[in-house]
Amino acid sequence: MSGFANSIMWLIITYILGCGLGMGMIYGCNISNAVKFFPDKKGIAGGLTTACYGISSVIIPPIANALNQGVGVTMSFKILGLVFLVIICLGGLMQMKCPEDFIESFDLHTKVRAAVSAESVQAAPKKRDYAWNEMLKTPYFYLMLFMLTCGAVSGPMCISQASGMAVSIVTFYCGICLIGIIFGSFMGAFPAFTAKQFGAKNNSMNFGIMFIGFAVAGYVGPTIMKSALNSTGSYNMSFILAAILAIGGIAILMFFKTLQMKNAK
Repeated sequence: MSGFANSIMWLIITYILGCGLGMGMIYGCNISNAVKFFPDKKGIAGGLTTACYGISSVIIPPIANALNQGVGVTMSFKILGLVFLVIICLGGLMQMKCPEDFIESFDLHTKVRAAVSAESVQAAPKKRDYAWNEMLKTPYFYLMLFMLTCGAVSGPMCISQASGMAVSIVTFYCGICLIGIIFGSFMGAFPAFTAKQFGAKNNSMNFGIMFIGFAVAGYVGPTIMKSALNSTGSYNMSFILAAILAIGGIAILMFFKTLQMKNAK
């Protein structure tokens, strides 16, 4: 669609629909499905799936740049769009939806352990599965949304300006790697966090709505970075602001846990 756009406005609209909305839908349903298949390893399942999402930002840009130089931007949009269409559709046809109340043992060779695992899961009190409109009526959703926004700001902020920030010192590379590891871990754990709080049954829809926090962070992070550079000529202030937001996210988490313990009594 972007390859056939004949104005900046249509390019923006088609890019938002194709890449923004499309990526959000695919990311959300894949993360949710992976988490459901591994109920006792939700964090790892979500983290590895998120890692694949991150790897794409390393693989695709060199290919896109080579296409831009060879055939131009418009044709690059068409080629990449067609390739992605085929890959996504084939992947979707091969994907299996996780059955309801799925239990995974992780030890297929020991039937006793599998039986014990199944019995322990069945004996445990079953948590309520919230529909998306029920989730929106809880205070936990808004606290989690703020947590996601505060914690995700540093990732898009650094990704958007990584090439401009890159300098020949070891400290920068250590810092950017540390931010990447923390950001990936944080984003990988949040789908499981959402499933644990609101149930796994409707997690595709629920996490899709929760993902609004990442969209907000994707705008706030680069904006902070650009504003700091324009006003001070340095990126230093943007890192300080991102750290303050992260501390704010931790404070919200503490309040979240306190609220949970209070309601559990």
